[in-house]
Amino acid sequence: MTEYGFGSDVIEVRAGQTVEFLLKNSGDLDHEFMIGRGVTVAMGGMATGFEHDFFEGLMPIVDPPEAVMDMESMDMDMDDMDMDDMDMDDMDMDGHDDGHDDDSMDMDSDDSSMDMDADGHDDNDHGFMVLLAPGATASLTVTIPDDAVGDWEIGCFRDKGTHWSSGMRAELRITS
Repeated sequence: MTEYGFGSDVIEVRAGQTVEFLLKNSGDLDHEFMIGRGVTVAMGGMATGFEHDFFEGLMPIVDPPEAVMDMESMDMDMDDMDMDDMDMDDMDMDGHDDGHDDDSMDMDSDDSSMDMDADGHDDNDHGFMVLLAPGATASLTVTIPDDAVGDWEIGCFRDKGTHWSSGMRAELRITS
């Protein structure tokens, strides 16, 4: 990974093959490694991720594991929260200052920025990714499913999609 590309423009593998992607961020910026189909575009025309995540339903092995950023699994599911264990007095449900210190939770539903991460990604557009800081390395091992035959895209969508639009993409071609 460099500013702004991957080491190869096309990677070809076979369905059923176990593949190890060796990732090294040789650039000066953070970069992510994602594979998918159908680039999603946010307001303003910037690419934000893939509509179809290649890794959905798969269990890739990543070393080191902390390089994995699975945004869908990080989304808060209100149905899984135990409301009996929460101190409702400390929550600001309407966005108004209730005199509590900064430890209160702001649940103002009008704040559309809650759906965006620090780079302006819509969390729902992201799937499985490996995120590497400059100089960092990781390996990602996955067995390519038989039903994944065809062309997939590899991409980085950091900095509100500017990495993608600057050419940080490649093709993953899966043959039978």
